[in-house]
Amino acid sequence: MSQRNKSIVPGVVLICVGVILLLRKFGILYLHWRHIYPIVMLGLGLGLFYSAIGRKDRGSAFPGAILLVLGAFFLLRNFQIFSFDYYFYDFRDFWPILLIAVGVGNVVRFYFERRDWPVMALGLCLVLLGCLFILQTFNAFYWLHAAKLWPLLLIAAGVALIVKSRSHASSSHEDTAESSA
Repeated sequence: MSQRNKSIVPGVVLICVGVILLLRKFGILYLHWRHIYPIVMLGLGLGLFYSAIGRKDRGSAFPGAILLVLGAFFLLRNFQIFSFDYYFYDFRDFWPILLIAVGVGNVVRFYFERRDWPVMALGLCLVLLGCLFILQTFNAFYWLHAAKLWPLLLIAAGVALIVKSRSHASSSHEDTAESSA
């Protein structure tokens, strides 16, 4: 990246912050930090994700995805896009979003590093658990019924092991074919 491009991004950020603060001082735009921090999270997440997509830094996809999910959630919550406006203002209500965000981050990390199947399995399990806990927060899911479904975790672990062993077997067959040629 050239020196010119490196100075453009902070300049644009300063201009945007200045315009927002100026509009707020004149009473045209009224935003609190509560409304701004999700936008900051989305911006940081997009920046990290853009860096990962540009193949410059694949490791930034994981935190970028987490920031995108959290930023989107808090933006929707703070602008009352959820019709359940009395939920998600206390940490004990919205902590499952953290599980979902880390799960999505792991799925995105798998997308950039295809060989790491346990990361994909962990990500999907975290997303599933987060969704179940969110449904419980809305009183749409009862744990008494979920206790019957625990064998699904064993099935998922078995599928992950089979897929992993098949991917290792196919890569070892390709290596053997290449060495004999």
